[in-house]
Amino acid sequence: MWNTSLFLVLVTSSLMVLLIGIPRQVHAIGRLRKLPAGAVQATTIFGILQNLIFSVIAAILGILFGRQADLHAPVFESIASRLSPLGAIQTQLVPSIAIGIISGFIFVGLYFGVFRPQVDKDTAILTERLRLEMGLPTRVLIGGIHEEIVFRWGVMGFFAWIGLKIFGDTTPLVMWISIILAGLIFGLAHLPGTATLGIEPFRALIISSLSLNLLAGTVFGWLFWQYGLLAAMIAHALFHVIFFPFERHIIDR
Repeated sequence: MWNTSLFLVLVTSSLMVLLIGIPRQVHAIGRLRKLPAGAVQATTIFGILQNLIFSVIAAILGILFGRQADLHAPVFESIASRLSPLGAIQTQLVPSIAIGIISGFIFVGLYFGVFRPQVDKDTAILTERLRLEMGLPTRVLIGGIHEEIVFRWGVMGFFAWIGLKIFGDTTPLVMWISIILAGLIFGLAHLPGTATLGIEPFRALIISSLSLNLLAGTVFGWLFWQYGLLAAMIAHALFHVIFFPFERHIIDR
């Protein structure tokens, strides 16, 4: 069932984040690649419009299909209905923080202990420097809000609906397949970012991106399934908060 108010709340949330985050992201790329000001400005506008389109599509998919598969965004739905979201926030706060912190440290251990040593050192440093140049607020906002609207609310919700239509129910198997498929697409979506730095993705980098983002996406997807979209957003934000000081320490050494 269509919900215009919910659509506007989701898209507006994403747009606000993009207007703050994309300029910082593009300017970080511009500094590292020494791009002219005109190219930075054009890329910024294109990046905002492109990601806004993704947000619009994702919001539609989640409203029309994801909610049929019993996937919800209780906080955003409360706001859209002009109700207090406090109850929905309290329900999602503890599990998202606890699981986000635990899995965030596991993510850090895997990145620095397993995957980073397999990637060319110069490539690793360049991608890490870009993330640091973007700044923590940008990563928290774009990752925690925009990416969760796109990949969990939109992509995962659509896959869950397909499973519902095929099997007649959103069984745990259907949901886990949806979580994994959305996580794989989430990982693939991070690869084009290396191209903006002039890096050609190679096997170790592809494996690292897919594996780590699949791990993160699985955590976020499970939280979305069990508690709601805000839980996935909080955990995603915590991943960046936990990862940031370790990454800065490596670069500053």
